[in-house]
Amino acid sequence: MSSCLINNYRVLYMMYSKRERQRKIAEMAPVVRIFATIYCVISLIYLFPLETTSYSTFSIMLLSLQIIGILAILFLFTIGFEQFRGKFTGTRANEPIILDYATLLGSFIFLSAIIFVTGGNQSPYKILFLPTILFYTVRFGQKWGLAASGITAFTLAATNVAAFAQDEALNLELDVVFVGIYFLTSWLVGSMVDMERAISDRLSRQVNVDDLTGLYNRRFLQEELKRKTEEDNAASFALIMMGLDYFKYFNETRGHQAGDRLLVEVAGVIVDTVGESGNVFRSGSDEFAVIVDKGSREEALALAESIRENIKNNIVILDKEGYWDYDLTASLGLAFYPADGSTREDLLNKAEQALYKAKVISGNKVETFFSVLEFLKAQVDASEEEMFNKLTAFLAIINARDSYTYGHSERVLVYASIIATLMGMPPPAKKHLQYGAYLHDIGKIEIDRTILNNPSSLSDSEWEIMSKHPLWGANIARQIKALNPAIPAILYHHERYDGKGYPFNMSGKEIPLEGRIMALADSFDAMTIERPYRKAISYAEAISELERNKQVQFDPEIVDLFTDFLKRYQNVEQLLTPKIRENYLF
Repeated sequence: MSSCLINNYRVLYMMYSKRERQRKIAEMAPVVRIFATIYCVISLIYLFPLETTSYSTFSIMLLSLQIIGILAILFLFTIGFEQFRGKFTGTRANEPIILDYATLLGSFIFLSAIIFVTGGNQSPYKILFLPTILFYTVRFGQKWGLAASGITAFTLAATNVAAFAQDEALNLELDVVFVGIYFLTSWLVGSMVDMERAISDRLSRQVNVDDLTGLYNRRFLQEELKRKTEEDNAASFALIMMGLDYFKYFNETRGHQAGDRLLVEVAGVIVDTVGESGNVFRSGSDEFAVIVDKGSREEALALAESIRENIKNNIVILDKEGYWDYDLTASLGLAFYPADGSTREDLLNKAEQALYKAKVISGNKVETFFSVLEFLKAQVDASEEEMFNKLTAFLAIINARDSYTYGHSERVLVYASIIATLMGMPPPAKKHLQYGAYLHDIGKIEIDRTILNNPSSLSDSEWEIMSKHPLWGANIARQIKALNPAIPAILYHHERYDGKGYPFNMSGKEIPLEGRIMALADSFDAMTIERPYRKAISYAEAISELERNKQVQFDPEIVDLFTDFLKRYQNVEQLLTPKIRENYLF
């Protein structure tokens, strides 16, 4: 992890630890300036009294204008000045800028002038220096307080020198007392301010920074997301959540110390990859997060792919004992503000859903958040509300039971929608096909989890149980009247064009169109996604396999339409982009 990036992180978390202090000082500054200005106005009235010998309309108007002018100056010097200063400092309000040096010097020149014209070393307004000294001490610390006290001491010494030059009475004893009070006040208050800053920064680091990696922790991630989503005119940004694949197994076989060293190495790779594009967080034991402020959705996705590739290619695990037989890989999920969520909770939830999907599908993968439920919900009218709620419950059950089905149904829906669009299917029929595509494996609810997640080939008895899931799925759909038109897609999605499918051994065109579309979409996804018992084949191999099985497993006309479409793209990821979904789903 480069030292300059580490320094940037330190500056940023220190900036956030000072946010509350900035707010308090911003509240205090106008009050201090109001009282200081009132004292100055009193001294000026003493010098230049607003007298009038008559109460004519003109004299009253003149007096009113003088009062209004004084009040306007008072407002501009107090409230207006802080707003003006804020335009230059932004979030670094506790750090001095050139304007602060100028105002400090200007304030003391102005106060010194008042002292000189109201009696010099005999002036009763020497106390006017105290509010200014206190204010700069509280705002910037002990050094500024002592510097302000030094300027005050110089001013009081100058008044006594001027008095001595004019053979006037000196006031050394009282001025020494004043100077002592100023220095003692600035020293004591400044020491407490500096100590409070040091303690606050140390506590902020302990609260907001992960001790192991030096990255921000999950608490700070939530705070930053809340700030970014709640600020006025919030800009769009991307949230990347990532988790290491098989890290729990690595910890168990190599030990937690080796796991900690690995996490530090991974953190360094992520930080170096992200660079100035965003901020990196450690959000869990083996999980990291990145907030990407710069760039478009495509650039955020490219950054996530770069993180995945760099973790896989740049971290080498040497295992002499032979316990570790994997490359270290990471799964990543992306969500975008405000498109996927307008609150901190929504955005975190969507990014974590995408991460979970990437993990359970295959690992070593980047997934953007996408939920068919969001699309389906937009199509549901009041009469179908009950159906939609039941559909959501069914999906939650099947996703919990079968890790492969999670994400599979969404992809099959996309492929089936593409085929339906290419065939010019009417919108109502396409809508029912989409419901069926999303629910085509719902019958697996009746199948034991051990069979669903069996990594080896199924036995004859297990296969007999598995082959019944289209029937069970159709029976579930029949219970919801609005889902009845979707039954053909559920019931016939495992029928084959040559009649060797199941459950009815139907062949050719006697298989309903929905079943023929679903058979193609389901098989294409099964070939291109890692399964518990079979590795995925390449995109080109999957297209060749579809063409080879025309008139055997699939309807040749549908295959020709679909493969011509597939050949326009290079991989499955290009088929699942938001643009494709928007163009073909609805």
